[in-house]
Amino acid sequence: MNKLPADQPQREIAKGDLATNLLVEASAGTGKTTVLVDRLIQLVTSPEVKARLRDVVAITFTEKAAGELKAKLRDKLEETLTGLGKESGPQEADALSQALEDLDQAHLGTIHSFCASLLRERPVEAGIDPEFEVTDPLKADLLEEEVWREWLERVMSGDHQCLRAAATVGLDLHRELRPLCRALNANRDLLGWLPSPVETPDVSPVIGELRRIVEALCRFIGVQSTAADDRTRQDAHRRSVAPCGRRESPSVTPTRVYAAGSSGGGAPCCRDPNDRAAVAALNLAQAVSAMCSLGPAAAALAAGRLEIPKAGRLGAQKNWADKQSLARVRELLDQARDVQERFGQSWGHAIVSQIAARCRPFVDDLSHRKEEQALLDFQDLLLRTRDMLQGNREARRYFKREFSHLLVDEFQDTDPLQTEIVFFLAEQEGKLASDWREVELAPGKLFVVGDPKQSIYRFRRADIELFQQVGELLTQTGGRVELSQNFRSLSGVIDRANDLFAALIRKPEEGNYQPDYVPLVSWWERPGGAVLLYPPASLDATRASADECRANEATCLAEFIQQVVTTQEFAVFDEDCERPLKYSDIALLFRVTTGLDAYEDALRDYGIPYLVTGGRRFYARQEIKALVAVLRAVDNPQDEVALYAALKSPFFGLSDEQLFLHFHAARTLRYTGTPTGGGPVSEALDCLRRLHAGRNRGSTPRLLWALFEETKALELFALKPLGEQRVANLLKVIDTARTLETTGGLTFRQFVSWLRDMEQSEQEEAESPTAEKDDDFVNLLTVHKAKGLEYPLVILANPAGGQPHPENLLADRSAGALHLKLGSSKLPFQSSGFATAQERERLRWEAEEIRLFYVAVTRAKNWFVMPVGWNKGGLDKAQGLIQFARPLLPTPEQAIPGQVVNGWHCYDTGRLGLKRPAQEPFRVPLDPDSDLAAEAEAVLAQRKKWHAAKGETVGRASRAPVVIRPSDLADEDRVHAAARPSDAPGGKLFGELVHRLLEETDAEDLMAVAARAAADLRLPTEVAAEAVELVEKAHASPLLQRAQRATEKWHELPFSLKTDEGTVEGAIDLVFREGDRLVVVDFKTDQVGPDGAHEAAQAYAPQLQQYAGALEKLTGRAVAETIVFFLRPRVEVSLRAHSEVADTA
Repeated sequence: MNKLPADQPQREIAKGDLATNLLVEASAGTGKTTVLVDRLIQLVTSPEVKARLRDVVAITFTEKAAGELKAKLRDKLEETLTGLGKESGPQEADALSQALEDLDQAHLGTIHSFCASLLRERPVEAGIDPEFEVTDPLKADLLEEEVWREWLERVMSGDHQCLRAAATVGLDLHRELRPLCRALNANRDLLGWLPSPVETPDVSPVIGELRRIVEALCRFIGVQSTAADDRTRQDAHRRSVAPCGRRESPSVTPTRVYAAGSSGGGAPCCRDPNDRAAVAALNLAQAVSAMCSLGPAAAALAAGRLEIPKAGRLGAQKNWADKQSLARVRELLDQARDVQERFGQSWGHAIVSQIAARCRPFVDDLSHRKEEQALLDFQDLLLRTRDMLQGNREARRYFKREFSHLLVDEFQDTDPLQTEIVFFLAEQEGKLASDWREVELAPGKLFVVGDPKQSIYRFRRADIELFQQVGELLTQTGGRVELSQNFRSLSGVIDRANDLFAALIRKPEEGNYQPDYVPLVSWWERPGGAVLLYPPASLDATRASADECRANEATCLAEFIQQVVTTQEFAVFDEDCERPLKYSDIALLFRVTTGLDAYEDALRDYGIPYLVTGGRRFYARQEIKALVAVLRAVDNPQDEVALYAALKSPFFGLSDEQLFLHFHAARTLRYTGTPTGGGPVSEALDCLRRLHAGRNRGSTPRLLWALFEETKALELFALKPLGEQRVANLLKVIDTARTLETTGGLTFRQFVSWLRDMEQSEQEEAESPTAEKDDDFVNLLTVHKAKGLEYPLVILANPAGGQPHPENLLADRSAGALHLKLGSSKLPFQSSGFATAQERERLRWEAEEIRLFYVAVTRAKNWFVMPVGWNKGGLDKAQGLIQFARPLLPTPEQAIPGQVVNGWHCYDTGRLGLKRPAQEPFRVPLDPDSDLAAEAEAVLAQRKKWHAAKGETVGRASRAPVVIRPSDLADEDRVHAAARPSDAPGGKLFGELVHRLLEETDAEDLMAVAARAAADLRLPTEVAAEAVELVEKAHASPLLQRAQRATEKWHELPFSLKTDEGTVEGAIDLVFREGDRLVVVDFKTDQVGPDGAHEAAQAYAPQLQQYAGALEKLTGRAVAETIVFFLRPRVEVSLRAHSEVADTA
């Protein structure tokens, strides 16, 4: 008799109840894919339903899951068709055959691919370009970077008081606004929930209250409240932002201290002027005095930043005459603190609400740019589909008829927009609800599978409370099924999981952010279980640092892995057979990849092969950081920090002594000057000079190859530990550059800027794979990456670490509000409801961390292993995932090595040496009798010849078209060096505005033209007047009068010329002909004065030379003169063929 699952009745309902909408809560390892396949086959074979597979939609979480579902469905269809008996009618066979034919047309895929198909079918109703493209994350990042820089330049050129105030208090606008803009863009469907911008509150009443408090305080400490000498006022700003309780010498020294206590007499009140309460009162008095001398904006800034300590135990009673006096001072300080906190909260709310309002146009700009280029990102696919189904009744009717059934997998981790899409499509015919919660579902049309205990993607907008809400709706109108029979893990693992999570996963009294635990039932009654690794008694880590503790744990895990694979003391059971444990059976799971290097080092020292899957380590690798430093130095010779890092990097490998001696001799380390002397430093600088000169003449991939060839970087990194991986990572950068180049218009500077942003923001990027799927290696990956996977032996590494970063944008869907926070923890700008929302989020974060722990444990088939107590402070001080299990684990005193305690196997780590093997230095054996030098020269010459031939062949065959834009050749650093400080409008957008007006030679109302152009460029209207003034003065200049008299003239003359280096494209501002002579003019709006024009013009010489050369080849006429016309100082600088600069103004 075949064994049936414990939940077989529930599975039968999930499979066969086709007339009911169902939510299937499928716990870990319960075979939900099989349930989906069974339901699909039942749909197409049921004589009552008679569904066509092409009309059924099955949505999966990933493309990989979609492929697995399709493969299993095909196998099951073929198996079922082959196994049909005589009792089966022809209708069933025909249905199965038809399903096999329909399989390739069926909608089995991710929600994004499904939405893309809907939008392509009805683009007009969706309001999008029918030829739209779905942009990949790489291209989306580049487009966002481009829009971000333009938006930031426009914002910073305007008069935004909120940004000025934020910058004044130390808010890093680039570091703070960029993540905020990204978060707003990711939640652009919720922008209506942002707090409305409010005016900065009036600071006058606050100052009045503080002055009243200060007057009372000053009577206690013997200082007149109006006393503020010159020294105090000079120190006012600093003291207005310093904590009032800080011990420092006061700039106003009390000469006499009189009591103002209950007696009203003249006895001294405070005996020690350095008493902390007295110092706090004095500092407060000085800060308030300083505020009184400031303007409203500056005073509000000072009041908002003012830090007043909690009075509490401030001050010592022995320093005061009586208890009443000290108590009263503390009371007054607390009153002042309350006043300041109320103002600080309202002031911070005003600032952050105004900043958020200023950031919203960034989202609009990015959306506008995507529309111009007919691009949609993944979030657009969901948003546009939801909007189409919600807002266009005909489109919804059409698609409801198009699809007979919808099945959704991994529903607990989906975006809320997906819920709306699915519900609108599953609606009954004839119904058109405006809100998904009001949708009346067609019977049996919706089948949802998920596990709330595995909801771990809150950072991607997954909302477990939404899952619970859908479950309640389906329970009311359909049904809910629970699957608990686990086919993955052995009973020892299941028992420990049930013990742990029955206590940890419970529905809270308030809120619906955690489900009740559903115990798992093991299918396999085999040995196995959970193993704990406690530090041995011989290990004294009481004084160890956090890094040393992590290294100790990593050493233990590496030696443990080596031990269990070598000795085979841990058996692996596959189905009904036992086999030896291999490295590929083992997975090290991490909460985050911070500190991953320590575990890699340990595995490498023990000679254990491994592979890191996913994570954020790519841009943190030494070779990538070194490459970014070199590319920054190539791009900008003035960046001395990058230059020093590049010269010290493995690419050049120069020592401090070499750099010092070269600097001592040449007095500079810059490579833009005349080459001096020889030696390795000069050679390195010459290499950087050549790369800098050619950075815009060819493609970025070609420059990277040139760098690797000149420095022999690939060979060098190949000789280092993990050399193959390092080389693969460097080659991946070239592949990335090629990919980005195909998007068009990518300059070298843009690539370097993008690469640096990826490095600084630690964007998720997997390393280039060097191992094949069937290789024997230990798997290192995050718990999130392990979702949906299983391994015979799972180790939860660093379980006491890996706290996630707090989010600064919190969405409260129940209240329909977005809450924001900017700045540091000591000086935050936050919306009024942020503190409450943060506490609400903390509860949900803790609940999700427990679920993440559950996912980690249930990845294990045979053995789950966890190191315990290796962190600084031991188990009692452990944070991270293990903190939740701490009360349920054996204490170090209870854990007897080699014994089973409360079901946990306490491994005897004392058997491990915990001393890493000595690493021998890398040496190449040499034959003393061979002519190594000659052989090496011959090999190098042959290799060089081969590389040259290969590079030429590959370059011709696979190189993307190179577009050279002369405007990119300008030396911007040299221009900036010649510029002078100015408050006048500037930047690329202002320059574009001026160039547009210079074309309008016949415009009657130039101001009207300027206003329209400024609006189009999203520039403030006041900038238009400045541009018009500049253009009118330019028209009156001798140069433009000369052009007016010319035989012919052309404004914004476009050209394109194909050369050996690539296609030269651009537009020349002004060309005019005087007889047979052509004159080229380039207008500049740079902030340069007459004295700096000559130097700045030299920076544009390569650009003008390209213009002249292209014009001569295209027209056959000689260009007699090229002129740079600086509009602000009205200075013309003529660049002659012999490169001399002359002022012709």
